[in-house]
Amino acid sequence: MTRHQAARQRRLLRRRRRIVTLLLLLTAVLIITPVACTRKAAAPQTPTAPPASVLPSVTTDSTAVPLSPVPTPETAPWTEEDVLAIARTLSGECYEDKTQDKRLVAEVIVNRVSAGHFGDTVIDVVTSPYQFVGYWNPSREISENDMQIATETLRDWYANDCNALSEWLYFTAGDNRENNFRTEYEEE
Repeated sequence: MTRHQAARQRRLLRRRRRIVTLLLLLTAVLIITPVACTRKAAAPQTPTAPPASVLPSVTTDSTAVPLSPVPTPETAPWTEEDVLAIARTLSGECYEDKTQDKRLVAEVIVNRVSAGHFGDTVIDVVTSPYQFVGYWNPSREISENDMQIATETLRDWYANDCNALSEWLYFTAGDNRENNFRTEYEEE
């Protein structure tokens, strides 16, 4: 074996070791990391609000009124991937100026996770075949409003112990650039 071939074999061996190490690390992370909300929580937990001093507030006259708790990225039980998946879906399923329509589409997504037979996670639901075409083919860029609605919906869903936020499980495109929401599946 030449010196060039021996060096090549050593590089391949190092590359294989790195890949195996990364796979082992990824497997350990997946095993150790708990999933906060899958289909049903094992036991309902009472969420605790942060102290009023860390809550955003609105000042009226001379008094400050705290707003609802807004989890920081470090304390939120959802992932950034969940927020992005919902926001990406909204950018493909809703017009930018239809805020209520966006909220209802986001509720359909989390309601399907709660229902249990559409997928166990937000990612499972939005990537299910033939379900959310807007996730795969967004019609516009993701906006700050899409991100805000996705975050608010997840916050409300977790505050509701991962139970459905509304009755809606299905929707189709409707008139006036808005979607039609339904509780039952209907063939068109």
